[in-house]
Amino acid sequence: MKIILILIIFKDCLFGFLNDVNVGAKQQSMGISGVADIEDLFSAWWNPSSIGLNDKISVGAFLNFNETIPDYLLSSFAIKMNKPINWGLLVVNESVNEVISQNRYILTIGKNILSKFALGINIKILHLIPAGYQENPSDSSLKSIIKFQYDLGILFKIFSNINFGFLMRDLIRNYDLNKINTKYVVGIYGSFNIISFNTDLYWTENNFNISFGIQKDITKNIILRAGLNRMNPSWGCEIKFPDMFFAKLLSFQYSNSQLLGSNHSLSLQINF
Repeated sequence: MKIILILIIFKDCLFGFLNDVNVGAKQQSMGISGVADIEDLFSAWWNPSSIGLNDKISVGAFLNFNETIPDYLLSSFAIKMNKPINWGLLVVNESVNEVISQNRYILTIGKNILSKFALGINIKILHLIPAGYQENPSDSSLKSIIKFQYDLGILFKIFSNINFGFLMRDLIRNYDLNKINTKYVVGIYGSFNIISFNTDLYWTENNFNISFGIQKDITKNIILRAGLNRMNPSWGCEIKFPDMFFAKLLSFQYSNSQLLGSNHSLSLQINF
C-alpha cells in the first residue's frame, strides 16, 4: 500500500478566510471544481486522496490576482514525488495589505488501498494573526489564535475514464471566526476522447451549490476550458510542451474566473 505524506504550509489573509481558497488554474477555469480530478499537480488541494492515484513526479507554481481587490495576491509552489513513497509539498501564500492574516499548516496523509481506490486526510493548524498585531504584539486584544481542523477525502475510479470523489472539509469548527461551516463535496470527473468534464456538488449548513467545467483538446498540446459556478462563468487554456530539456512535460495554464470579481490565474507544471 502506498502512504502519501503531504505538508501544506499555507499563509492567508481575510479574503481567503471569508471565501474558499482555490489553488490551481485548471480547477478555477472549470467552474471552481476538481474534487474528483487526479491529473493536475494541485489536485491534492481539492482532495487529499487524489495523490494516491497519481504516481507522476512533478513540480509547479501557481499565481492568482484579483482586479476587484488590487492588493490581493495568491501564490503557491508545489512538488510531488513517488520515492521512497508518494509524497508532496505545497506552499501557499495569500495576502491582502493591512488586513487580518492567517497561517494554515496542513499535514495530508493519503493511502492507496486498492489500485483504483484511495483515502486521504488533511490535518490543519490554523494560526490567526489580527491586523495590527505585528505593530502592537503586547496588545491583548490583538492576541493571535491557534486552532485545529481536518478534512477527509475519498477517491476511486469507477471506470478507466470516470472518477468519483468525496470530500468533507473543515470537520472541526472549534472557533467562531466568521462562522465557517463544514463543507461536503461530491464530485465526478470524466474523460471521453478529446472532451473531459468536472462536476462538483457541495453543501454546508447554510449553502448549496453545483459547479461544472468542461475541457476540450484542440490539438495534442492545446486545451481549452470553460466552467460555471453560481452563474459566474470562467474560462482558461493550457499549452503543453512535451520532452522539453530534461522534463517529460512542461505545462502552462491560464484561467479567468468571475466568481469573486475578475480573477486571473497562472499555473506552471513540470512532469519528470
